[in-house]
Amino acid sequence: MPPEEPTAKPPAPPEPAGAGSLLEFARGLSPVLALGGVAALIVAGVIQLVFADLSLYAFIVLGIGAALLLAATAISFDAVKEALVGRRGRYGLNTIIMVSAFLGLAIIANFLAGQYNRRFDITTGRQFTLARGTVTTLAALKSDIQVTGFFAPDTNALDAALKGPAEDLLAAYQRVTPHIKYRSVDYQVRPQELARYALNQSPPVLVFETPERVQPVFGRVSEAGLPQFVEQDLTGAILVATGAKLKRVYFTTGHGERDITDAGDLSPGYGLIRRGVEGDNYQVQTLALATAKEVPPDASVLVIAGPKSPFLPAEIQVLDAYLRRPGRALVLVDQETPEELLALLKTWSIAVEKGTIADPSRFVNPNITDVVPLPSGHPVVARLDTVFLPRAVALLPASEKLAAALAACQQGSLADVNGSLFQLCPLLVTTPNSWLEKDPSQTPPKFEAGKDARGPFAVAMAGIVFGPPEGAGRGAATNQDKPTQIVVVGGTDFAANANRGLNNPQLFLNAVNWLAEQEHLIDVPQKPGGLRRLILSPEAASWIQWSSPLLLPALVLALGALNWWRRR
Repeated sequence: MPPEEPTAKPPAPPEPAGAGSLLEFARGLSPVLALGGVAALIVAGVIQLVFADLSLYAFIVLGIGAALLLAATAISFDAVKEALVGRRGRYGLNTIIMVSAFLGLAIIANFLAGQYNRRFDITTGRQFTLARGTVTTLAALKSDIQVTGFFAPDTNALDAALKGPAEDLLAAYQRVTPHIKYRSVDYQVRPQELARYALNQSPPVLVFETPERVQPVFGRVSEAGLPQFVEQDLTGAILVATGAKLKRVYFTTGHGERDITDAGDLSPGYGLIRRGVEGDNYQVQTLALATAKEVPPDASVLVIAGPKSPFLPAEIQVLDAYLRRPGRALVLVDQETPEELLALLKTWSIAVEKGTIADPSRFVNPNITDVVPLPSGHPVVARLDTVFLPRAVALLPASEKLAAALAACQQGSLADVNGSLFQLCPLLVTTPNSWLEKDPSQTPPKFEAGKDARGPFAVAMAGIVFGPPEGAGRGAATNQDKPTQIVVVGGTDFAANANRGLNNPQLFLNAVNWLAEQEHLIDVPQKPGGLRRLILSPEAASWIQWSSPLLLPALVLALGALNWWRRR
């Protein structure tokens, strides 16, 4: 039987006229739709990021982009399927998965960072970290404080320079407590709001307000010539606005003491120190001992800053009575300090040795008598980096018995001397290479064995005394609630306006705060507003100019070429 002939397949029905050309046209349009969809997605992202108020339009454009991409995929489904299933597609899909995983991890990390915010301040001097004293003050707030910033940044360059840093500082305060409420007012647009405070100085200004009190804070110019609002001023304004009692610091007058009204930049006055004391929320007043029967009862600290002329016996009696109250005194001495005051200090446990200290190991060039002593662990100096004392004098215990008070400081205890309790703590100490120069005419100073005493020497000392200094009979002082506290610094030039560099002003302010029992303010230093310039040679500047746009792209190209060569 002959084999059967294969049955021929019936011919396919003919395509409708024009269908093939229409399909080819649609497939040619697919890349255009895909590009349009991608462009729409990018535009939607830009609108959402840059113009947050136009979120609705961003979602509309996003929908259009998604529709275009879906249309392009449907038209070229076979090509898309081949691209995904084929060898290249598998490689591409693997790349997409890796990129998606990386983006997912980045999104998760960003979410966690937003939920658990941590800030790291790596600036010199911890410029953007609030001091512990400020944090303590903010944590103690029980009610809201309204802070109003009056700025006109569109019309005033100073306002524009101050507004951003001031709001950044207030934002740091708000991260600590929800009780700081801030709003900004353009006083050029709404002058009536500024007028209701009746300020005696022109803005820019921050006004701290509670229902009971109003305290303005004006910007100050830093040593670098830059306007700024200082953390110290803002914290002080909070204390005033909340009704914290102001303590008073009295400066004695009438004996050639430093002038606290002289604020000249290069002057020997203490005007800038006075501003710092007032910035720590103290009221500063002067006291003429010659006409005063006593140191006022509201005196938290009495400052005797470099007297030159002798004291009357009645004045010494006033000072001694104040210390026995018990009182708190900061005394700055030098080679010209009157003997009457030195004798009083010796009665209260601290003696001043005649002569000028020279320290070839730590000094401010070129004068080895401008010593840079080492700080101890005492709260007054523990956080100070560098202090220099021009023409410093040496301090020591007033008697051999009081040497036990030095050991008591190291042990954190008190030494019983004739029934009164003493503690003497060196604050600043020179190096063992220092010596006490006895001959003021010898320039430059030279150490003479057998004549000049070797260091180290204390150039600042803090004393605590429970009971009268001459002794009160054994155990009689232990029932006294508060001690007499004295800080003596063997130098007066360190706090002058002309020597306000390094940590010199902070040494003075820390001593006042320690004596006034405001140790938390020791942690609120006046941070310098830094203008830090990178000084470059023309060659270095040219290198940075051209390497930035060219070096990195060239490096990427070189790595790509190397990879291509290896795979070739």
